[in-house]
Amino acid sequence: MVGRHFYQLMRRLPGIALTLIGAVVVTFIIARLIPADPARLIAGDGASERVIAQIRAEYGLDKPVTTQFVQYLSDLAHGNLGLSLRSGEPVLNELLRVAPATFELALAALILIVLFGMALGSWSALTKDRLSDQLIRALSAIAISTPTFWTAMFFVLVFAAALSWAPLNGRFDPTLPALPQVTGLRTLDALLSGRLDAFGDALAHLILPAATLAFANIGLTTRLVRTAMLDTLTQDYVRRARSAGLSEWKVITAYALPNAMIPFLTATGLMFADLIVGAIITEMIFGWPGLGAYTLEAIAGLDFPAIMGFTVFAALIYAFVNALIDIANGVIDPRGQRP
Repeated sequence: MVGRHFYQLMRRLPGIALTLIGAVVVTFIIARLIPADPARLIAGDGASERVIAQIRAEYGLDKPVTTQFVQYLSDLAHGNLGLSLRSGEPVLNELLRVAPATFELALAALILIVLFGMALGSWSALTKDRLSDQLIRALSAIAISTPTFWTAMFFVLVFAAALSWAPLNGRFDPTLPALPQVTGLRTLDALLSGRLDAFGDALAHLILPAATLAFANIGLTTRLVRTAMLDTLTQDYVRRARSAGLSEWKVITAYALPNAMIPFLTATGLMFADLIVGAIITEMIFGWPGLGAYTLEAIAGLDFPAIMGFTVFAALIYAFVNALIDIANGVIDPRGQRP
C-alpha cells in the first residue's frame, strides 16, 4: 500500500512542477511590469546615477529581461530565491525564519476548524430540521458572511480589551526568559523544554488570532460536513450496516462519518494551505510576525525578490497539499469496508 501511495505521489510531480513554473512566470512578468526601479529604491533618495548603475549591475537588473528570467530559473533550481532588496539577506532564509510563526497559527486555526466544524456539522445532520439544526445553520451563515477584520476587531475589543482574557498582540511576552528554538513552533518548543510558563503564554497569544483565522472556515466546514453526512446517511451500505444489527453509534462512526470525511478532507487540506498563505489580515491586526507580515512589508517596499519568493513558496504549498489530499482520500475511503 505504501508503494502505491508513493507511486501516486510520483505521478503528481510533473503537475507540481508545472504549477510552480506557471507561478514563477506570472509573478516574474507582473514584477517587471511594475513601474518602479528597484535599484533606485535600494540606493535611496539622493543617490547618484553611478551608484544606481552599480546596484543595477550587482543585482543583474541591467541585463535583458529574458536573461534575468533564465538566471532566476537557474537560481530556483539551486534553491536560491535571491537576495532581499531591503535587507540584503537571502529571501529563503527570511522565509524560513518567519514561516514557523504562520505554520503555528494556521495549525491552531485548523485544529479549531476540525473540532468545531466536524462536531457542529455532524450534530446538525443528525438533528436535521430540529431547533439545534436551524440554530447551527444560522450561526454558520453568520460566520461565513462576517469579514475577517470585523471578527478580529470584535475579538480584540471583547476578549482582549474589555475582558482581558488574552494579550492584545504579538507572539509572546518579551519579559519571559528566552526559549530554545527547536521546531520554531513556540507552543511545541515550550513543551519540549518543559517550560509550562512559556507554553501558557504562547497559547494565550495564539488563541485570538487562531480563532479569528478559523471563524469563517468553521462555518464553511460545518455546512460541508452537514451536507456530506446527510448524503452518506442515505447510502445503501449505511442501510446494510444498520440491517446487520450494528448500533447507531457504530454505523455513524465506522461507516457514515469516514465517508463524509472525503469531501471534508479535500476542503480542509486546501483550507490549511489557504490559512498559511492567506493570514495577512489576521497577522497585521494581531502583530503576528509571520509570512503575512513579511509579505506586506515586501509589497510596501517593492521588494521584488521577496514577493516572488513568497509566491513560489505559496505555490509549492498548494501543489504538495493537493497531492497529499488525493493520497489521503484513497487511504480513508471506507467503501471497501461495508458489511
